[in-house]
Amino acid sequence: MSGPAERVVVKGVEKSFGRTQVLKGVDLEIDPREFVILLGPSGCGKTTLLRIIAGLERSDAGEIRIGERRVDGLEPKERDVAMVFQSYALYPHMNVFDNQSFSLRLRRMARTEIRDRVERAAQTLGLEKLLDRYPRQLSGGQRQRVSMGRAIVRSPKVFLFDEPLSNLDAQLRVHMRGEIKSLHHQLGTTSIYVTHDQIEAMTMGDRIVVMNGGIIEQIGSPLEVFDRPKNRFVAGFVGSPAMNFIDGTLVGTSSGTAFRTTDGRTVPLGPSAPPPGPAVTAGIRPHHLRLDPTGPIRGAAIDVQPTGVETIILCRWNSRDLLAQTGERIRAAAGEQLGFSVDPANIHLFDGTSGERLAA
Repeated sequence: MSGPAERVVVKGVEKSFGRTQVLKGVDLEIDPREFVILLGPSGCGKTTLLRIIAGLERSDAGEIRIGERRVDGLEPKERDVAMVFQSYALYPHMNVFDNQSFSLRLRRMARTEIRDRVERAAQTLGLEKLLDRYPRQLSGGQRQRVSMGRAIVRSPKVFLFDEPLSNLDAQLRVHMRGEIKSLHHQLGTTSIYVTHDQIEAMTMGDRIVVMNGGIIEQIGSPLEVFDRPKNRFVAGFVGSPAMNFIDGTLVGTSSGTAFRTTDGRTVPLGPSAPPPGPAVTAGIRPHHLRLDPTGPIRGAAIDVQPTGVETIILCRWNSRDLLAQTGERIRAAAGEQLGFSVDPANIHLFDGTSGERLAA
């Protein structure tokens, strides 16, 4: 049902609201049929960028291309894109059929074609038995399906999703993530999806675009961004629970370079570690910390949180919190000293001043 997928090119896009610059010269290329996630904290500019692509906001500088056309001077209806909103944006006085067919009726499409498109979209999304219902009679997940159906019937070249799952409960979000990704594979349309949820980004995207403060920090596949974050911001934002950061320096030892913490403990690094030098920050993901009574990383237990599948351990070490994640079911009294070790290959090193990743 979808139209031919198109390449989307964003070049030098800038946008300010008053004195606040929200986008600072953003460049991005999205391939046809690709599912790209715009990920970042609130205020980073991701939704503004999406709205500029949709034509709901005008940029101050730069250009947007969809396929061979430059579209930043076109109205939204002329861009051949469809947007799925966080709030569903359904007309409460219209039933499901009329909500999905509204844009087609505005185009004065033939009634038989409208019915065919709506019924095919309803079949794709499991809405066949709900076409006569009104939004107030639907669950949150059903409303979101209707919102997606309204986009599908238009056969757009690009789908735009603005945090479409944020209003759903946790269990339904998991289900809808799978439905949206399955729908993308089925339709083969270029898709751009905005979220601040790292799990959505990791499980849904072909590539993740990590944004912060109006710029793009890193672009890569989910595992590329997770395994080799470009800088400390990306390392701290991508991944749940968040990465631990420990300040220190790189020092030379008889067995090679080691990381020395500010309280004097030494953690050996691998043979490919950078040479000794100025201040650095070591990043360690919680699941890479192994319980080890003789380990060089030590902390006083604050809280132990069993989840059934794993245990999350919160410790205090050298005036900062340290989070560990283990498959073991352990108990620890408040204040009890716990030791941890880590494989040197799982230690990320960042420049202590710039925050940029140090080459291994």
